[in-house]
Amino acid sequence: MNKLLATIGLALVTLLPGASLAVPLLYMTPTQQSVAVGDSVKVSVSISGLHSINEIVSALDLNVLFNSTILSTAGIVSFESKTQFGGTDGVLDSSFDSGNRGVVIYSLLTSDTDLSALQTNDPFLLFDLTFTAVANGVTHLDFGPDSIFQRNVVGRNGESLRLNYAGACVAVGNGGGGCDVTMVPEPATYALVLAGLFAIGAAARGRGRG
Repeated sequence: MNKLLATIGLALVTLLPGASLAVPLLYMTPTQQSVAVGDSVKVSVSISGLHSINEIVSALDLNVLFNSTILSTAGIVSFESKTQFGGTDGVLDSSFDSGNRGVVIYSLLTSDTDLSALQTNDPFLLFDLTFTAVANGVTHLDFGPDSIFQRNVVGRNGESLRLNYAGACVAVGNGGGGCDVTMVPEPATYALVLAGLFAIGAAARGRGRG
């Protein structure tokens, strides 16, 4: 019984956010920055851990949410990783007044093998977003909650990737106070952890009856 619990416990540890190399991380950098009103703000969106699971990025549909009374969108997305998607122009960038910046990137290459040969960097820079600081205050930047249309990264065979997520924080005119950034696990990760805990409970009950 002790061996069973130890085995399941180890499996759970590897599934917990921040402890697993098997779940890639989609994140923003810098995680915290302080600027003055009127300054330009750049936030980079990257992904790490793809190589550990032999994955790629063939497309993405992401929305970055922020407080539009503190930041406003400026210019267009900087797609610095264009060559890693096959040099295509598959980029759509939308700005919304409600504090929602949407970015869609897709490769016109049909072969996952071709994309894999191009995406040799890990971490992998996906794109940069630019904003203008318009008022004093603190705003967190987070990925939208919809896993299909706001927080979707597609890998091999057109399948959406299970990811962990980490946002960013921008403090305008207040020296950085109030910024705190945490990693958010994909709901599927929670489900796996709960399933493991259920298995431990079931095994313990069976042992008790025996």
